[in-house]
Amino acid sequence: MVTMCIFQKSLTFVNFEKKNKAFTLIELLVVVAIIGILATVGVVGYGKYTDGVKNSIIKSNHQKILEIIKADIANCYLSGGKNAQLVRFERTGGKTFRERKIRCSSAFSNELQVHFLALGLRDPVIQSFSFYKPWTHNGTVLPNDAGAAWWGAPRKETKYHPAYWVGKTWVEQNWINGDKILTLTSYLMDETTKITDTIQIPFK
Repeated sequence: MVTMCIFQKSLTFVNFEKKNKAFTLIELLVVVAIIGILATVGVVGYGKYTDGVKNSIIKSNHQKILEIIKADIANCYLSGGKNAQLVRFERTGGKTFRERKIRCSSAFSNELQVHFLALGLRDPVIQSFSFYKPWTHNGTVLPNDAGAAWWGAPRKETKYHPAYWVGKTWVEQNWINGDKILTLTSYLMDETTKITDTIQIPFK
């Protein structure tokens, strides 16, 4: 007699259900906080970068103004002294200038402000302020305020601060022991660090 054994294989089916898991409030707050931190770091980094660029322009303008004044003094000496003549630019319109010859004895005063504007030296700070744009009359006028050189002693203009205080090279005139002295002062973007040079004008 033959005994037959039948083994029944049972199959077990596992139902893999797709589970949708939503973010919790805490997880969302963490993500928002991280984004905020990254944004803050980016803004601070960008601010330091732009300040660095503006500082480079301020330093460059200061050095150019110093070198041009020194070169003009040398040209006066070579051309005969105080009665020799230098070219100074003066305004003729919103964006136009013309050359004017001035005796060396009178060529190192407040006309330097417009002269350096005409030579293309620009304040890198003031043009970013909202109060400046209307002064340009939709780009048809180049205000004196756009210039890098500013005549007078350094001073803070409360209404426009920090514009004027930073971005410009202040050209101040003083008389010391009968000698005319020009003092150049440029403040950097931290509003404290400054560059100062003095030049004796030998022509009276």
